[in-house]
Amino acid sequence: MNDLFIRIARQSDTTEIRDLVHKATDKCYTPPDYTKVCIDFMKDHHSIENISKAIAEEYVLVAEIDNKLIATGALNCQQIHRVFIDTELQGTGIGRAIMAELEKEALRQGRHEVTLHSHIPPTGFYQKLGYIITEEMSKDIGGFTLNFYEMKKKL
Repeated sequence: MNDLFIRIARQSDTTEIRDLVHKATDKCYTPPDYTKVCIDFMKDHHSIENISKAIAEEYVLVAEIDNKLIATGALNCQQIHRVFIDTELQGTGIGRAIMAELEKEALRQGRHEVTLHSHIPPTGFYQKLGYIITEEMSKDIGGFTLNFYEMKKKL
């Protein structure tokens, strides 16, 4: 991707990150794997407040093409999270580029292993990058079960 630009997120990116995450959640996290209650829970988790706090406290990246925010990902200690790619651009290498930058930062911070929580749709993507499932997990969301995996990778 010649015109892909990856940079540290700024507070002014908060709304665009939230909109990107919510759009991808609506498109990729669908029944029967996810109920509306679980989808709403995930979208609430990726709120303006939580994204703003992450930008202030964590290593948060955004990717842009032609000044349009098209991807994001974050590193908090050794955990990678909130990796989302514009649904029209998934499969183009942008997710791989974001993950590579997050892993480089983890190494720079002295981490030799990273973890992440993966929902069902992106699990295959992470496995292609060398992540292995270490635990099947679930969370009760108002009487519904949200299933996900803990995954790890040695750097």
